[in-house]
Amino acid sequence: MIKVAIADDQSLFRKALAAMINNLEGFEVIVEAKNGAKLISKLDSNNLPDVYLLDLRMPKMNGVETTEYLKDVYGDVKIIIISVHDDTDIITHMYEKGVNAYLDKNSEPEEVFQALRQVYHSGHYFNSKMKVAMEEAASGRSHDLHLDNEKRLTDRELEVLRLLCEQKNNHEIADRLNLSKRTIDGHRVRLMEKTRAKNTAGLVLFAVKHKLLDTVQLRLS
Repeated sequence: MIKVAIADDQSLFRKALAAMINNLEGFEVIVEAKNGAKLISKLDSNNLPDVYLLDLRMPKMNGVETTEYLKDVYGDVKIIIISVHDDTDIITHMYEKGVNAYLDKNSEPEEVFQALRQVYHSGHYFNSKMKVAMEEAASGRSHDLHLDNEKRLTDRELEVLRLLCEQKNNHEIADRLNLSKRTIDGHRVRLMEKTRAKNTAGLVLFAVKHKLLDTVQLRLS
């Protein structure tokens, strides 16, 4: 059972979303709150959610503040922002903060379910809004990566990064490159250390923004 937490100050939307998720096979909403502060107060360290669904604008503790807190306290948590705000700067900023997906509140239920599944299993979910945000971010950036020589990416790391941009998981990359999953895990960790990305979505954003790969094909879910 995949455990979900929801924080949204719009009661009707929050309860409707929780009801839909609870009706989805394999999912259960275990925490529901009207803002980030309430959500955090309800967390049980012995039964933490697998995926957090956060509204961006909430009183007392918004989606940005809640994301920062969860990342600081619980580490590599999986967060989906669901918001009416679709400004590309906001979207890229939230991916840089370490969120795993960004959805519009007008999304179809099927897309929400798909995002939940993919974030849980693969750690990221990209849609058309993310692609537009990345393209806009890339259009104004240079090729200068601002990486020290010892932090330059190796050919193998670039190869792994390219496959991550194609939304391949570690098992698929290991099969493609004829390497062990443990080796791919190591490459992914080094990529995150060198680029200071917080997760796979951040690595993809880094690659696109800095035009690191000549041809990054961002495959939409």
